[in-house]
Amino acid sequence: MSSLLDIFISFSLSQLLLCAVLLTRQGGPRPPAERLFAALLLATGGYLLSPWLDPTPYSLASNIAQGAIPSLIWLFSYSLFDDEFRLKTWQLVPFIITVVLPQINRAAGFEPPSLSHLLLAELPRWSEFLLLGWALVIILRNWRDDLLEQRRSLRLWFSLFIGFYATALIAAREIFFPDAKWLEIWQYAPAGLMLLLCNCVLLEFSNAIFRPTKSRCGSDLSPQFVLAQNAPAPSTPTQSIPTQSPPVQSQAETPAEEVPTQVLSAITELMEVECIYREMGLTIGALAERLGIQEYRLRKIINAGLGYRNFNEFLNRYRVQEACRRLGDADEAGTAVLNIALDAGFRSLSSFNKAFKDSQGLTPSAYRQRALGEN
Repeated sequence: MSSLLDIFISFSLSQLLLCAVLLTRQGGPRPPAERLFAALLLATGGYLLSPWLDPTPYSLASNIAQGAIPSLIWLFSYSLFDDEFRLKTWQLVPFIITVVLPQINRAAGFEPPSLSHLLLAELPRWSEFLLLGWALVIILRNWRDDLLEQRRSLRLWFSLFIGFYATALIAAREIFFPDAKWLEIWQYAPAGLMLLLCNCVLLEFSNAIFRPTKSRCGSDLSPQFVLAQNAPAPSTPTQSIPTQSPPVQSQAETPAEEVPTQVLSAITELMEVECIYREMGLTIGALAERLGIQEYRLRKIINAGLGYRNFNEFLNRYRVQEACRRLGDADEAGTAVLNIALDAGFRSLSSFNKAFKDSQGLTPSAYRQRALGEN
C-alpha cells in the first residue's frame, strides 16, 4: 500500500476524530441534525477506512457505510432547516436503495446489461445523485425562511460545502474517472481538508449551526420576550382542546431599541385584519415588500420582537389558529378539511396535517370531532 495513501487516510481520520470530539463536547439532548451529522461522520469513517479494510471481512461494513453517505446528507439537510424534524418511515427507503441493493448485486454477481444489474447496481448509483440534488433543493428552498441570520448563513454554507464535496467525489469515482489509478490515492487528500474546514467551523460556531441559544423564561424577561408573550395565540373552541404553546424565544440578534413597535403593529394588522397569511406561498420577501422594509430587517424584527425562529412557523401559527376556529364551528361541520386548509393558506392537506398536529397534538379530523362533541 502506498505510503502517500496512508498519510492521507491518517490525516483524514485524525480530523474526523477531532470533529467527533467537537461535536460531543456539550452534553444534553442531541437535536436531530446533530445526531444525523454524527451518523454522517461515522459513515465517512467507513469510507476512509475502506482501503485498509479491503479485502478483510470488515470490508462489508465499510461498503455499507459508504453507500449510506448520500442518504445521510439528504436527511441531514432536511433536519438542519426544519426545527420540527422527525424521522419518518418512508425516509428509510433511500437507504434500502443505496445500501442494500448494491450488496445484493455484489453477492449475486449480476453483470450488465441484465435487468438485475440495472436494478441492483445502476439504480442505486443514480439514486445517489438524485438524493444529493434533492438535498440541494431542500437547502435552497428553506434557508430563506430561517429568521436567525447567523444560523441561516452558517447552515447554508456548511451544508452546501458538504453536499458539493460529496457530489464531486461520487461523480469522479462513478462517472469521470471510474478506473483511474491516481484517484485511488488522491481522493483521500480533499477528505482531510474538508474535515479540517468542518472542524474550524464547529470550533467557533457549533451552537449557531446545531443549537441556537434560547433565552431564559424567568423573571428577568427581556422586552422582546414580553412582545412574544403578547403575540396572538390560537383560539380554540373549548378549554379542554390542546393549544399551541408560544414559540420558544431564541436569543435576540437585534437589540430591543431596534424593534420598532410601528412595524410590529403593521405586521399584526396584516396578519389579523387583512389575513395576508392566507396567500398561498407567501414569502418573507413579499411580506417585507408590503411593509416597505428590507427583508433582512424583517427577519430580525420577527425574531427579536415576536420570538420566532422560522418564517413558516410564524405563518402557520395564524393559519392553524384560523383552522381551529373553523373546525370547532358547528356551522362549518360540512366543510371539507382540505378546503379549510387551502383557505388558510396551506399548499396541501399533508402540510396542513403536519403543522396542525405539531401545534395541537391532534389531527384536524380528531380535533373537529372532539371540539364539536364537547360543544
